[in-house]
Amino acid sequence: MSAGAYVRGGARQGAHRSSGEFSEHTHTEAGVTLTVNEYADKTPSEIDEVLAKLFNDRARLYAYLERPAEALRNHEAEMKYRAENDGNARMARHKLNEWNLRSTTEEVARYRKEIADLDAKIAPIDAEFDARGGWSRFFLVQNLGGHVHSSMSCSTCFPTTRFGWLTEQSGMNEEEIVELAGDLACSSCFPSAPVVDRRNPRPNQLETPEGRADREKREAEKDARAKAKAEREAKQAAAAINTPDGEPIYDSYRRPFKNERTAESEAIGKLENAIYWDGVAGDHEYARVVGEVLAGLAHKRGIDQAELRTTWIEKTIKKTKSQPNRTAAEFRMGKIFDAADAYLAKKGELKYALDSAAGAETYEAAKIAWEEHIGARKHPSSRY
Repeated sequence: MSAGAYVRGGARQGAHRSSGEFSEHTHTEAGVTLTVNEYADKTPSEIDEVLAKLFNDRARLYAYLERPAEALRNHEAEMKYRAENDGNARMARHKLNEWNLRSTTEEVARYRKEIADLDAKIAPIDAEFDARGGWSRFFLVQNLGGHVHSSMSCSTCFPTTRFGWLTEQSGMNEEEIVELAGDLACSSCFPSAPVVDRRNPRPNQLETPEGRADREKREAEKDARAKAKAEREAKQAAAAINTPDGEPIYDSYRRPFKNERTAESEAIGKLENAIYWDGVAGDHEYARVVGEVLAGLAHKRGIDQAELRTTWIEKTIKKTKSQPNRTAAEFRMGKIFDAADAYLAKKGELKYALDSAAGAETYEAAKIAWEEHIGARKHPSSRY
């Protein structure tokens, strides 16, 4: 809440007194006049919570009123100048045409009526405050480490200081508010506030209703983002393709495969290339991708590698229309599968060397060899 929403130093806003929907009601019975205020049975906190909302609405209406009211003032000043200077214009753009003058006047009148209606709602609250002889009110400066004050006219504040009204604490005594404010209790407003001990800080337990709502909103949004992220990651994990040991399988560009479809498509694509170019059978990347994806998919789907290998062969022959030359196609794909088996055997040897490496240099060399082999690091023979 900005300082403009409340009168500095005040228990009151200075609202105009007028009767209205929420004003005092007078009842006469047997010659006795009794005035009843509907706020008489409410606590200071409950009353100030209502008043804070009215002040918010009032400040908002004044902000809306400023533009059309200024336009009318400028128009009146321009017309006065022209009347005094033989019709010569000073600021031609300030003169409103007939339609704009009428609509702006209506807009100003509407906002002023709404403000007057709010003043009528504020009046009985002011009356109740006066009837009780007032009560304590507290304000929290709206910046990092801002102090808690007993009014907005504290000598330690400035005209530009922004305050938040701690309506939930209205009516508390100094001892209670100092305990809740901790080190943020203003020593000028609360002489009983203890000296701040940096080695043993006293936490602040206060926040405005608006501040709490904002915080809870931020926390809810943060929780929603975290939940959405967890769901995305869980979905990605369910779709991911890993080795039987749970390690990622890398594509030819050293990026982990994100799903089964992409991994299987690349593996079958390499089998297709093997049919056309016999020389790729000795390529490390071909053997690695086919071997890793074959083992990973078979493990994830709970089927035998031989069964999945047969499925891939049929898909590749159908896709490349190699049925007339099936024997040659199977022979060339068989060379890739043999290379894949050799790759997996070599992988086991390198993993053993990595796990049993002694000494930093030996371990680093074994780690590099392992990462190059599985595609996490560029292999010396890789073209990518």
